[in-house]
Amino acid sequence: MLCLFLVPGVAAHAAGAGEQDFSRGESLLKQKQYAEARASLEAGIQKEPSNVQAHVSLAEACRSLEAWACAEEHYETALQLDAKSGSTQPRLRKATVWRSLEDVTAWRLLNDAKAMMSGGKISPEKMRQAEEALDSANELGLNNDQLVLYQQLQMKLPRQRAVAV
Repeated sequence: MLCLFLVPGVAAHAAGAGEQDFSRGESLLKQKQYAEARASLEAGIQKEPSNVQAHVSLAEACRSLEAWACAEEHYETALQLDAKSGSTQPRLRKATVWRSLEDVTAWRLLNDAKAMMSGGKISPEKMRQAEEALDSANELGLNNDQLVLYQQLQMKLPRQRAVAV
């Protein structure tokens, strides 16, 4: 005869090793405490690295902190994990994650271009890299805030460069 005893706390642990961290991270994210949310979600992912929603939430926290590489990494991980799981999640959610990834990538590219163009003289190589970053960001499609930064950066480029927005 098999006898099972339920011990408070143990069942929660079995449900997901990082569940408590994820729950806390989600709550902090809603409260716009992004650094704390990031730390909590990262702790949870260390315990349970295949949680798709945790990667999406961590990407959102990183995005809010303008930690573009972190945001890109976790959006991409979420999409990869979702594809592996054969999830039947609504396409709208996947589309939202893809758009968020593109948005983050555009911000990173715009900020890369801004960093390359800041300060006095810019070498021809850095100018070429900045122009490529701007072109790539523009190809992704820019939101209103990104468009303002894009146009400001475009004005710093040599006059012979004509780019339609």
